[in-house]
Amino acid sequence: LPENTYLPEYTIRFVDNDIRLESNIDLVIIKPNNHIEIWDWKTNSNLEKAKNYSSSMQTQVYLYSIKKIAKDILGLDVDYENISMTYFNPEQKIELAKVVYSKDLDELYYQNISELIEKIYNYNYQNCDRNKYIKNCKFCEFNLFCSNIKEKSGIGDIESFANVFRICYRKGGNIKVTIGYQACNEGTCLSPTTDEISVS
Repeated sequence: LPENTYLPEYTIRFVDNDIRLESNIDLVIIKPNNHIEIWDWKTNSNLEKAKNYSSSMQTQVYLYSIKKIAKDILGLDVDYENISMTYFNPEQKIELAKVVYSKDLDELYYQNISELIEKIYNYNYQNCDRNKYIKNCKFCEFNLFCSNIKEKSGIGDIESFANVFRICYRKGGNIKVTIGYQACNEGTCLSPTTDEISVS
């Protein structure tokens, strides 16, 4: 490639054995000599807090995903060490963290991602202790479906969300769209495009 290729807001979807992943990356830069850079924008400027980015699940999924699709989708035979991910604060122009990929990291990330998917998939939703996670509900984009802050959902809603996850994961689909179809079947319609709720 004679010059950099920029892929903003780049989405990756792929299936690898038992793993189905979707990554929505702020920016992918394909550089000459088969180098790939992933850039993720953060508003955080706390460098101490940013130390956690290197081991975050976001980092693991993005790097693992880009390596898996590089040859088939991008047509690039990329060495592990030629792939990196940078967390960057664009307002203050601060590089918060950078991770250079490797074969060892690839194996570790595969194991971590597999274990997390298995844990979520087999989680006992019926015996879920809601109080452990309630502090995260106001930040969750699905809280209106499974854990409404204003009015706590019952066990039926938690079971419904478990069904949505199973359907979505098996089909490799978009979870927001799946939630919309599942909710409409149960009498509450969630538009996957507007996120508006209507009760029939």
